[in-house]
Amino acid sequence: MLANRADTYNLGDILQGKAQAFALSYLENALTSNAVLAPLAAREPADVHKLLAMAQGEEVPASELSHTYGAAEIEEFVALFKRLFQVQRTLLRVNQEYIASASQDDRYRSEPPFKLQGSYRNMNKMVEKVAAAMNEAELERLIDDHYTSEAQTLTRGAEQNLLKLAEMRGRQSDEQKARWAEIKEAFVRVQRMGGKDEDPVARVTGSLSLLDDQLKGIREAIARAVAANAAAQSSSAQRDELRQGLESLSRPKLEITLHDAGPQDLARLASEQLSLLRELLAPVVAAGFSPTNGGRDQRLAEIGAAIAGMQRTLERGMSRPQRLDVSLVGHSKTNFFRPVSSGDVCSLGGLFVATYEKPPTLGAPIELSLAFPSGPTCSVFGAVEYTQDELSDDFPAGFGVRFNEVSPEARALIEEYAAAREPLLRDD
Repeated sequence: MLANRADTYNLGDILQGKAQAFALSYLENALTSNAVLAPLAAREPADVHKLLAMAQGEEVPASELSHTYGAAEIEEFVALFKRLFQVQRTLLRVNQEYIASASQDDRYRSEPPFKLQGSYRNMNKMVEKVAAAMNEAELERLIDDHYTSEAQTLTRGAEQNLLKLAEMRGRQSDEQKARWAEIKEAFVRVQRMGGKDEDPVARVTGSLSLLDDQLKGIREAIARAVAANAAAQSSSAQRDELRQGLESLSRPKLEITLHDAGPQDLARLASEQLSLLRELLAPVVAAGFSPTNGGRDQRLAEIGAAIAGMQRTLERGMSRPQRLDVSLVGHSKTNFFRPVSSGDVCSLGGLFVATYEKPPTLGAPIELSLAFPSGPTCSVFGAVEYTQDELSDDFPAGFGVRFNEVSPEARALIEEYAAAREPLLRDD
């Protein structure tokens, strides 16, 4: 399919004016590879096109679909297609680069040939592993892993092809950029010397040509240096200004040093003061309520609660919890957990986050921004309690966050979700 060496030169003619249909064919051919999208392959093609339009931001009433879908099902379809658009864009770019590289004469190359392909087979293999709950980083990691595996099937040039792919996707690290520049420079040097398989005369001629280019560069550098030196010598005003600046350095100076506590120190000090204030108010609040004091005791209790909230906010600011966005769609492997001995998710349980990314360290503070299938969102706070390697579909990779601060609004949303979907069980 797509761009093998037999059809490289006429593929552009075949696709002339049909680029959009060609791009759409990636998604249509991959439907059966994903367990969630597979039922769409047996239904009206118009449903697929309308769901794709919804994923692109268009407003399409659910009543226009030929099949009856639930709201959660449509939401998951749309989320999956949004992820597949990202995979599709990468494969189209890879396919275009493969065609351009394969159609170029080796004598005129400025970098090694690109041999990774963006075929239907590649699309199907990746779509099989895409889930609606994946974030952008997880999806990029999936593409990285796929093409790392694909590069191993090349007879040679795996490193240079992966570096070129990273450049195309804008994901090169500084080390990869330096290595890619080194490979391209060496490739051009070999090309100018006549290539690896040319006769000795051609290689000598190429070496002389390369030497001439280098000498030309040296001549241009010397010319620029001479021009800059002449300009500096002709500017007496600049020399006077430099002299005045040097003289000012020899004058006595008044040195002032500002000692300023960092934000972390200030936050820690404020937290300690709030803690002391809570201890002073505790005996007054604990002394009991009196019906004749005009609500003074109730006010003191409210002040104590406010101070406790301020202290928690400051302590959370000092630890700077990592923020994670979590979508709780219907088929997501992310789910709340509770102990076997209790049904209270908010006080004694937490959330298991299914992910292939490297988990945070144990005990790390986490802020979870939860998006529920019905639409509402909320934030809860907790700490990483455990991590888990993938054992099977029922035991995915990820980590568990035990809650330590849940607002009343968040508790209501979590309990409603847990009532509809059974939480995971953890040993006490």
